[in-house]
Amino acid sequence: MRFLREFVAQRMKTTEVSISEETNGMLWQRGISKPPRHIRVRVVKDKEGRVIVFPGEGKSRTSGTPASS
Repeated sequence: MRFLREFVAQRMKTTEVSISEETNGMLWQRGISKPPRHIRVRVVKDKEGRVIVFPGEGKSRTSGTPASS
């Protein structure tokens, strides 16, 4: 959580970063001991300078089900 918040704040040049409930769920899906290594997010900055982090679209590595061969 802290890493994502710091990364977004640095890239978007702001200190007010909010993480949506969907993104929070993706991060905590496997618990504290095994967070996802990669996630895709969409970051939106409003007129007041607040930044909100949403789950990204497209391929997601945190689908929850392993690919069958």
